Amino acid sequence: MQTVRGAMYGYYSSPAYWNQYIYYSGIRDYLSMYTLTDGLLSPKPVSKAPTAFRFPGCTPSVSSNGASNGIVWAIESFAFTQGGPPAVLHAYDASDVSKELYNSKQNAKRDTAGAQLKFTVPTIANGKVYVGTQTELDVYGLLQ
Repeated sequence: MQTVRGAMYGYYSSPAYWNQYIYYSGIRDYLSMYTLTDGLLSPKPVSKAPTAFRFPGCTPSVSSNGASNGIVWAIESFAFTQGGPPAVLHAYDASDVSKELYNSKQNAKRDTAGAQLKFTVPTIANGKVYVGTQTELDVYGLLQ
């Protein structure tokens, strides 16, 4: 058994796994990347995302082309009032989460999501990322 320490306010999410890495975020904490070797996590994160995720943290998802081109997806949501602020979708390099590749605030006119929900997990299928919100399902990906 191993205990992961670091999130001062606890963990309310599930980790994601890809290519011997574990991705995890606590409350008021940064998305952290740990190595997994012989069934044990590195004692400290090997990389941290630049975004601090407030309550309830985030549950990351990973997309990849097998063992290459990994992307860690996470939804920033911290306010849950009716019609509250939009959810923000983040994408990080799965080999080094300190490198943010995209977030839905970069082109707000085009990419703004609906109002935030607690515990929403990005779902990836067929080259698209799906984000559930209070009033809509937002789909991100290349148009075909």
